Amino acid sequence: MKKTTIYYSVSNGGDGSAYPNFFFDKDCADLHQEIVNEGEGWGEDCVGSLTITHTGTIEIDNCMTREEYIKNFQNDLKHYVGDSEYSKKKRQKCHIALSKLGADK
Repeated sequence: MKKTTIYYSVSNGGDGSAYPNFFFDKDCADLHQEIVNEGEGWGEDCVGSLTITHTGTIEIDNCMTREEYIKNFQNDLKHYVGDSEYSKKKRQKCHIALSKLGADK
């Protein structure tokens, strides 16, 4: 039997709803909570996990690997250009995230 652990970070949907973001790496889920959900004002950490026991290969949609998460931040850096405070803040978050993921070289 194999075990696969999936980590999640819950995000604010902005309309009173919440939704999970799935990762294969706990560091990515923790980082998502810290960087993306920064300032949400939630009373507690919204990161967790579930472990799936299986015998063969499983496919999980919408679950990011560390490499995919790094690419997302790298793509965001290309997208947020300009001198607006919003773009500057987004770029700063991307740089922090990439540094924490060890991809800032």
